[in-house]
Amino acid sequence: MQVRGLDGQRQRIRQGGYADPEEAHAAGRALATADRDGAGAGCTVGEWLARWLATKDALRPSTRQGYATHIRLYLVPRLGRMLLHQLTSRDVNGLLATLASRPSPTGRGCRPRPWCGSTPPCGPR
Repeated sequence: MQVRGLDGQRQRIRQGGYADPEEAHAAGRALATADRDGAGAGCTVGEWLARWLATKDALRPSTRQGYATHIRLYLVPRLGRMLLHQLTSRDVNGLLATLASRPSPTGRGCRPRPWCGSTPPCGPR
């Protein structure tokens, strides 16, 4: 199947692992629907994150480095190969639960922020 990539150009998407032909056709229909909704339907979460970071011109170097580190260490390993249109809140919540259950690379544990209740990937700010 061909869809528009982040740059608006057509790209071929090949994906397997479906239990039966109907499941494969349903996934194809979902991809076609996402493609009609806008460019980037066929891109992965990792590709989208790289493109997103590249478009952030007004970031200070330390902020850009922090975002890039979080993307590389936390987001891409768990979500990076997933097609963007398939990403759900359940996927994100699963990532946050995994990160909360283990210490960060800096050795600090993760704990909820008191003002919003979410679990940041690297402990308190």
